[in-house]
Parts: sequence; C-alpha cells; structure tokens
Amino acid sequence: MTAAQESAFRAASGAYANSVLFAIAGSVPVLTLTWTPWISIGAFKEWRAGQIELVDLMWIALRACIVLLALGFYVR
Repeated sequence: MTAAQESAFRAASGAYANSVLFAIAGSVPVLTLTWTPWISIGAFKEWRAGQIELVDLMWIALRACIVLLALGFYVR
C-alpha cells in the first residue's frame, strides 16, 4: 500500500493494515486446526458405528489434511 492508502485505511478503520492482516492470518490457521480434527473425529465416529468404510474414513481425513496444508501454504 502507498502511504496515502495506508493513512486512509488507518483513518477509516482505526487500525493499521498490518494489524488487520496479522489478525486474519492468525485466525485462519486456528479455525482450520480446529476444523480438521472435528471432521476427522466425526468420520471416525461414523466408521465406528459402521456407517462408512475404512477407505472413506482415510479419504475424509486425507482431504481435511490437504485443505490444512493448502491453507497453511497460502496464509503464511
């Protein structure tokens, strides 16, 4: 951002752009690190109850981990 854009953002929002970016970049991994076990545990409970097969359980956990890795790459 240019100096003029930075001062306009500061005047409109009351916060520095870097602070807002840090808050967003910090909350995305926390939410993703909460979502991944939630999905995996839910799939494990379904597998334990016999509602899904073991391959489905592994595929669900793998997809959640791939999303975690992709977001980690782009958010850093």
